[in-house]
Amino acid sequence: MTGRTQRRVLVKASTSDAYDGLVRLLVDAQRLGFALVELSSSRQDDGRTAIRMVIETEGVSDCAEIGFRLARHPALAAVEAFEFGDEPGSFYVGSLHAGRQGALAGVRA
Repeated sequence: MTGRTQRRVLVKASTSDAYDGLVRLLVDAQRLGFALVELSSSRQDDGRTAIRMVIETEGVSDCAEIGFRLARHPALAAVEAFEFGDEPGSFYVGSLHAGRQGALAGVRA
């Protein structure tokens, strides 16, 4: 993997089952070879759990692809991947709603 550019990517996800969602997201990130930089979760007012994970990728250049790869489990209601440092409201990089027929988006807010 030498010679490839490393990037930091912020992944945000939502789940109704905190343990299942966290475990599945972590296992897939490890399986795909992403390095874990940061992980946090918080319970929301609606009872869902918001997950925030920062990963380092090597050789994957598209945030939408990363979101797509990590959103394959029904335990995750929504997964969004952003270039680390970009504000989620300023430039929407990619999103996939797992468990539904979603589409990847690359739309300026």
